[in-house]
Amino acid sequence: GDRRVLPHRTLLLWGLRDPALVPQNAERLERWVPRLAVRRVPAAGHWVMADAAAEVNAALVDFLRVP
Repeated sequence: GDRRVLPHRTLLLWGLRDPALVPQNAERLERWVPRLAVRRVPAAGHWVMADAAAEVNAALVDFLRVP
């Protein structure tokens, strides 16, 4: 196997208003992160946690609840 594969459950929060990173960058990452959950945040830019704190907190709680 490829040692670069991340075996852990991973949550990726992506701000759809990010001026630097286009949403397509969050696609097709399963090759390296097979247990990836992507959550797109429409009202957030690059600093998702600052732009949408309540949504980020809810996403983290939901993600951490699932074993």
